[in-house]
Amino acid sequence: MKPQIDVVIAGAGPVGCSAALQMARRGMRVLLAEAQPQACTRFAGEWLHPVGVQALKAAFGDDVTRTFSGFSGYGFCVHAPGEDSIVLPYDSGQTALSFKHHELVESARQQAAVHPGVTYAPGMRLACDDGRLTVAGNRLNPKLVVGADGKNSRLRQALATARRPLRPAQTLGAMAGLELCGVDLPIEGFGHVFLGGPGPMLLYRIGVDRIRISIDVPAAHAHLKRDLNALYEWVAPMLPPEVAAGLKRELGRQKIDWAGVGFRPRLAYGCGHIRLVGDAVGFLHPLTASGITLGLLDAAAVGSDFETYAQTRTDASYVPELLSNALYRVFSQPSRSALALRRAVFRRWRQDNRAKALTMNLLGCSVTDPTAFAGIFTRIGLDAFLRHALTNRQLWREFLPWAEWPLAGLVPKPLRVPVRRHATAASPVFAGFKRSSDTLAPAATLAPKGMSMTSYDQDWNFCLNALDAVSRTFSQPIGMLNDDLRKAVTCGYLLCRVADTIEDHPEMAPGVREHLYSQFLHVLDEQLDARSFALAFPKDPADDPEVVLARNLHRVWRIFDTLPLSMQATCRRWISEMTRGMMLYSARRPVHPDGIVTLLTPGDLERYCYFVAGTVGHMLTDLFCEKLEGDLLPNEERRLRELAEAFGMGLQLVNIVKDVGEDRERGVSFVPKTLCDAQDLDVADLTDPTRRVQAHAAVRPLIERAQGFLDQALDYALTIPADAKDIRLFCLLPLWMAVLTLQEVRDNDDLFDPKVGVKISRAQVGTAIAECMTLASDNAALRSAYARLRQPTHRMPAMAVGAMA
Repeated sequence: MKPQIDVVIAGAGPVGCSAALQMARRGMRVLLAEAQPQACTRFAGEWLHPVGVQALKAAFGDDVTRTFSGFSGYGFCVHAPGEDSIVLPYDSGQTALSFKHHELVESARQQAAVHPGVTYAPGMRLACDDGRLTVAGNRLNPKLVVGADGKNSRLRQALATARRPLRPAQTLGAMAGLELCGVDLPIEGFGHVFLGGPGPMLLYRIGVDRIRISIDVPAAHAHLKRDLNALYEWVAPMLPPEVAAGLKRELGRQKIDWAGVGFRPRLAYGCGHIRLVGDAVGFLHPLTASGITLGLLDAAAVGSDFETYAQTRTDASYVPELLSNALYRVFSQPSRSALALRRAVFRRWRQDNRAKALTMNLLGCSVTDPTAFAGIFTRIGLDAFLRHALTNRQLWREFLPWAEWPLAGLVPKPLRVPVRRHATAASPVFAGFKRSSDTLAPAATLAPKGMSMTSYDQDWNFCLNALDAVSRTFSQPIGMLNDDLRKAVTCGYLLCRVADTIEDHPEMAPGVREHLYSQFLHVLDEQLDARSFALAFPKDPADDPEVVLARNLHRVWRIFDTLPLSMQATCRRWISEMTRGMMLYSARRPVHPDGIVTLLTPGDLERYCYFVAGTVGHMLTDLFCEKLEGDLLPNEERRLRELAEAFGMGLQLVNIVKDVGEDRERGVSFVPKTLCDAQDLDVADLTDPTRRVQAHAAVRPLIERAQGFLDQALDYALTIPADAKDIRLFCLLPLWMAVLTLQEVRDNDDLFDPKVGVKISRAQVGTAIAECMTLASDNAALRSAYARLRQPTHRMPAMAVGAMA
């Protein structure tokens, strides 16, 4: 250590090194201390906007980019389901920079360490007590102390103790980072933002043969951090096939780098001779990739007097703060109002090049006037409101909270700091006057009257997690729906699964089953509290997701109770009919000597399918027609109601055929006895390896009947107006997977083996989802794709092959 130190900088990342070099060039003697030199290998910022590149070159010289592998960036390309991709270039002549984070850090440290005015001290930890700085017990007395030590800055904590308690950061979720090898970007030289997953995804190049994919996982979907298969299934359909394939490959062999995502207003610039820069000041969601750019701009200004530094940087960081939070909410929330705003954003970008240019100047921190942000958000908001909410009072109320964003841009300058001090990622103005959660729940609505936001979020998150646990097949299509419709279908589906769990519980005595059916009907009729049913439900097996769901019925019911009364009535009516039908079939006793509960005729089977699935088709149709009121022609509504049962029953019959072996294993046969008799086959012999030819012949009529229902289900989906894309996708995704499954079961011997079974591959699922999303509005293309999928797979049963031999 040199005898006299003028400046001590805690943290030797790009921001700390930049500040060190610029102060050393002014003749100051700088101690650059880094407590954790290896921390630079963590997943962190890897994109610099053009003004950040200029600040980097000002600190390290014009040749800085030659010392590490940086790649020029010319703007962003934004992709969203149902929208044409939008290219947003920077102004002519401006380029960004993408890179591997640790390579930039190592280059910055090397350049700082060789400057004669800088002493680089790796492994040195600073302590600050009441403004006094010590290192290894030795007190230092520098003129200036700079905290560049990140989100968990020790200097910031010391200031908070000495000055005032600082509000903790708001947790938004986490970001998953992976490197994909041998994958091309859709447009080289651009960063790519993909929407439609649990949160936005960001892709950019960081190596000659490597791109970075960053996947936002909101706090409400934290379970995806533990279930990488579910994470892949959710995000893969939103990505180009090549990128999705690369992601799948790397998930199997590469450890994911996780980084916490949160929000803290950029207001704490220090006090007196102690100053903060970069993430130590505050931090934003990484969607806008502005973190390092803002930090380097802090470093360039930190050497001025404190009042000038704090005021200048407070003013300059307000617009990036508003834009980051506003874009994240518009791009990630599944509410109807957010979807309308997304569509308006894309329309504005397509129609107005000036709006595209202003967006990029706001994003790149080169325009910092809050009124510019307020102006463009107001125009987009009015466009969305006039198109979607002007005549819809309920949606009108949904739009009101969005008015905070342009209002925030118009807050008078003297009031900005007090307003920002209480701001959250969801509320830039009024957060100090209302209760709000520290996480962003997918519902994105205020809690219902009499219910705290925290309780509401927890119950809604339970519903989402339960949906993923009991049915991945339907959780993704349901996630395509918007707002109250999504909530109604989620709750309706979970209530149906509770009834199904009563029917299928393996160890439940008939008397207990009948009692629980009766109690469940009383809950639906509001004659019994849902918690009483939950407490009465058997606890075992405790780790069964469906048992967990049934024992938490009261949590689903609390969300269900917040739905519009008309939606509640629809769900109650059809779920009650389903439950009463299940009661009839559950009362059946085995007619087979081996104790197998058997359906007798194809008509018997279809009656069963009506109760367990046709009723669901009617429930969904009632909900869809309510949502589409005013957008459906009378003949379209009539056609939907005509096909409602076929839509549900086709999916159910596919499941029945697919599960022949599994059902037989648990002592049930949904293959009617008369179909088996026609092949001189006993129901008990369906899984006999020596009777495969007869077993296939007995099942084949069910396959053909299911195919007929699915053909009608396609007509059902295409009757829904093309611009109601969320409802269309909800119908198309399970239909496509059902058709693929049906072709897989044809003449497939695995169908009768309960240990093997028949499943379509994840690749087939991903391709089906991508095809549906791409073609969702094109009826002719959808019919053509469906006809191709419908072609039978030519597979000969093993026993037939043996007979021919």
